[in-house]
Amino acid sequence: MSLRPPSNVVAYDDFFSADPAIVQPPKERTTEQSLKELLDEHARKLVVARETGRWEDVTVPGRTPARFKMQPLTGNVRREILDAIERRGIGSHRAAQIAFRVAFKGVTDPELGDTVKLELEDTDRYGKIAAIAVADFFDRIDPQIVTELGNEAVRRASDLSPK
Repeated sequence: MSLRPPSNVVAYDDFFSADPAIVQPPKERTTEQSLKELLDEHARKLVVARETGRWEDVTVPGRTPARFKMQPLTGNVRREILDAIERRGIGSHRAAQIAFRVAFKGVTDPELGDTVKLELEDTDRYGKIAAIAVADFFDRIDPQIVTELGNEAVRRASDLSPK
C-alpha cells in the first residue's frame, strides 16, 4: 500500500455528471459496441476525469460545466458519517448531504454567477460546514447534485489507493 502524506491531500474540483455541459451517456447503441459497453466506457471516462481533473473527454465542445470546489473529508468526518449510517441514525441520502456540506467550498459557473454564497454554520460533530441553505439551493436545481458530490467526497476519503 502506498500512503499519501497530508500535504498531498488538497482541495479539488468536481462536477455533476448530469450537468448540461457534460457529455451524457448514450441511450441506445449507435456503433458495433453493445449499449453496456458504451455505458461502461462513459462511466470510465467520468472516473478518469474526476481522478485527473482533465475533463476534455467528458465535456460538450464549447461548454463549461459548473466547477464545484471541494475539500477532502478528514478521516474522522468520514468515520462519523459511516458510523451514523451503520447505526441507522441517518440514511444514505442524508449522509451524502452532510458530506457535501463538509466538503463544499464554492462553485464556479458562469450561469450561476454570484448567486451561490458560501454560508457556514457551526456543528458539534463536523465543525464549520456549508449551511443547509446551500444544499437546498442545489437541490432546487437538481436533487442529485448534492447526493452525487457528497457520495464522491466519501468515496475519495475512503480510497485506499488514490490515483
